[in-house]
Formats: sequence, C-alpha cells, structure tokens
Amino acid sequence: MIVGSNMNEEQQSVEIKKKLKYILDISKCNHKIEILKEANIKRAHIYCKINQLSGQVSGPLIEHFIKDKYCMKKNNASLCNGDLQLNDINYELKISNGGKENNKFNYVQLRMNHDCIYILTAYYLSPDNIDTEGELFIFKLKKTDIKELIVAYGGYAHGTVQRLGEITKVDLDNHTNEKEYAIRPKYGDKCWNELLNFRVDEI
Repeated sequence: MIVGSNMNEEQQSVEIKKKLKYILDISKCNHKIEILKEANIKRAHIYCKINQLSGQVSGPLIEHFIKDKYCMKKNNASLCNGDLQLNDINYELKISNGGKENNKFNYVQLRMNHDCIYILTAYYLSPDNIDTEGELFIFKLKKTDIKELIVAYGGYAHGTVQRLGEITKVDLDNHTNEKEYAIRPKYGDKCWNELLNFRVDEI
C-alpha cells in the first residue's frame, strides 16, 4: 500500500499528494549545499538516509561535508594518495549507510597502492537505537591494519579469485598492485567485530 489501509479514500488522497509534493520538492534540492547545514558527521549520514540517497550519491556528499567541516584539502586522484589531506596526512574515505537492511556495510575500491590512512564510516539503524537517532561508527585504520582485514575477510571489488588469484599479503604488499579490494561486514559478524578495534570518536 502507498499509504495506510485504515484511511478512507479522501485521507489516502491527501497523504499521496503530500508524498508526491515531497518528491517534487526534493528533486529541486541541492544536497551539496543542504548537507553542510548539518551539525556533525552523524547528522550528515542521517540526512542521506532520510533522503534515501544511494551509496553512489551519499558517499561523495559526506566526503564533501567532511572536507568542509575539517578544512581538509582535496587530493588529486592521479597522485594515488587518498581522497583528502589534513596536516600532511592523506585519508581515504569509505562511507556506508547500511544499505537497504540498515546493517550491511560495503567498502569497495580499496587500493593498496595508495599511501593513506583509511577512514570507514558505518551508520547503523535498528529498532533498538532509533531513540538515539541510530549509531554512527567511525573506523580509522593504517594500511597494515586494512591489509589484515582484506586477507581475512575481504574479496575483490571487481573480478573473481579464479581470474585474479588468491588474495595474499605478498600481493597486497606489492606497490605496483592496482587491484581493487572490498570488505563487506555485517553488523555483529566477525569482520565487524574486528573493525570495532579501530573505532574512534572523531576523524
């Protein structure tokens, strides 16, 4: 049902028009401007969640928010040293809002030939934490840390083991390795619990 089945026809029509108006309003919204009005990183994730923005849209938006709020500098992609820089430290950002089920986090295009610190975010929403507006997790990992996770729990972002070979530490340590990797933890699983060791309050 588009709206509640306990409504009469007139009430349903009113609710449908409200929802359609919201769609029209949001289509005119400049998310890149609006997200900067949020108070903190958690609210920036919530903004994307409420507006039902895809990962392809919300990732760059939250990166834009972080760059602005922390006065970071955008790196040139051709330099292979992460997305942003602060105090001569390079950071690669990977953002996840939990997907359709709100508890699956997808970090892809992890490149081991990049010289950077990895920042992974995870906005987790459940019936148990809705009163606190969900929970934001920020994980900060050195390259050695994320390599261990990839060997233990990761896969290829594109391609298969049959085509690209087994993922090994030797391969990950190869500076000419241009393969893209992924880790896809689910809230509460082994990979997730390993990530908790790297949780920080702030970037």
